[in-house]
Amino acid sequence: MAKYCIILPSMENSRNQKGVTLIERVVINSILILLVNIGITVFGQVRIKARDATRISDVQQVEKALAIYYQDHGKYPESAVNDDYGWYGLCAVVSGSSSCSAHQWGLNTEYWVPDLPTDLIVKLPTDPYTDDCTRCYLYRSDGDDYKILANNPEDISNESYLVMIDPSRDGGSDPCSLELNVTPPNTPWSWAVYSTGARCW
Repeated sequence: MAKYCIILPSMENSRNQKGVTLIERVVINSILILLVNIGITVFGQVRIKARDATRISDVQQVEKALAIYYQDHGKYPESAVNDDYGWYGLCAVVSGSSSCSAHQWGLNTEYWVPDLPTDLIVKLPTDPYTDDCTRCYLYRSDGDDYKILANNPEDISNESYLVMIDPSRDGGSDPCSLELNVTPPNTPWSWAVYSTGARCW
């Protein structure tokens, strides 16, 4: 006569087959949401650093082109002689915003360094953040001196670029000297490269 053996599931196996409890799901979801938020924050900071690095590179590229132009012509391209602000620039104009104007910072034009030949620079750069009309590149020159601004960068106090802070736009009271220890809200708002005579512009 055949013998049959019936195996009953142990209590341990039945517990394993229950699946994930509601509390466990809440904990897992919370951890996932936290990780996603951290990732978004880190990614945002990386993008800011990349845009600021582009700004520095852009103004230095124009600075090199101006040095070559000066060697060839004995002067810098003059700017905005008919403009009240004295600057040429290129700023994003955000449609529908009353706080943004095509002439907010001076003459707004893609040729913001006038008469700079294309063999020195094929196309003048534009600020990498195009949705904010306060972020732009500006140029001013009387022929003898020049200044190029990267106006309103995103991480103005980045230690790598402190030497680039414009002394006339550092939030201090003296337009000709760099004052980095000014008290907020008097904070810097522009990076610059310039010839000696344009330091105080």
